[in-house]
Amino acid sequence: MATVPTTHTVAVGDKVTAADENTYLRDAMEFWLNRPRCSIYQGTTATTCTTSGTAYLMNWDTENYDSDSMHSTSSNTSRIVFTTAGLYSIKVSVFFAANA
Repeated sequence: MATVPTTHTVAVGDKVTAADENTYLRDAMEFWLNRPRCSIYQGTTATTCTTSGTAYLMNWDTENYDSDSMHSTSSNTSRIVFTTAGLYSIKVSVFFAANA
């Protein structure tokens, strides 16, 4: 699980230590360069919703990547669990078959 970096305000006269650099600079940069994210899609499983007007869970059975253990391809494949607090952007594309 990723950890959101802490912040620090430097005051006049503060001495910068290696520990400060690691905590407030290196760890923060590492977090932003490898932020929590995942990309999942429905691969081999054919999903068919046969009833019109009924809610249906999509089984996202394949991952492109998952940097924060937010999705499982073996259980509860219809879920993404955000394990690190933050603001996330979610994009979904769904295709519908032609219907007379």
